[in-house]
Amino acid sequence: MKKLLAAVTAILMLSALTACGNDGGTAEVMDETTSAAVQSEAPAETQEETEAETDAETEAESETETEEASDNSDIYTGSGYTVNVDSEKWVDASEYIKMISEYAEENGLSENLTAEEIQGMNDGMFYHTSNDGTNFNIVSNPIGNTDGVKIADAADELKAQYEAMGINWVSHEVVEINGIEWLKIDVTSNMQGTDMKMLQCMALSDGNQYVITYTADTDKYDSAISDFEDVLNSFKLSK
Repeated sequence: MKKLLAAVTAILMLSALTACGNDGGTAEVMDETTSAAVQSEAPAETQEETEAETDAETEAESETETEEASDNSDIYTGSGYTVNVDSEKWVDASEYIKMISEYAEENGLSENLTAEEIQGMNDGMFYHTSNDGTNFNIVSNPIGNTDGVKIADAADELKAQYEAMGINWVSHEVVEINGIEWLKIDVTSNMQGTDMKMLQCMALSDGNQYVITYTADTDKYDSAISDFEDVLNSFKLSK
């Protein structure tokens, strides 16, 4: 159980740091990345259009555009799993994990984990395109034999651990998604004067611990929670 609990509070803190930009510039840089990514996804305008375009070509292009517009979800492959991440709603911000984890270690916020250890656990981080600071990250952490371990059994120890850190435990529930049991935990926290809400989801399978944490400012949490739930509900173990 200790291995199961070791990473989750550090990852919770990492998510919170991303949301409030405590590294002195992460939020601004990620905003620029988000804007650039959104612009790059927009169809490029050609400077010259061919007047001799046939009706057949025009119809084919129209059909292609319709198909692309109807399916904006991308398959993200992690360590032993896949999730669908809508590229119009989420930007891959994994490059910032190193920056934020180093800040967490330097400022004593990493729960005794080194920056390298935090980076090693993180499979990915995604930043919402229209809600500043709103993000989710995915952790895949091998913890050994999990036979007979029920994810619900971690709730009491996690609650004590969070409350010792000054994180407010709101509620929890166990749900099944695509044949996997998830412990979903709602918490609130305040960092550097910023009120935040977080939904941390944890599952066990074949000796691995999976943790997906959604974090947002309190007043922005509801705006993107359904987008996050779409990602969570698409989680499938790789065969």
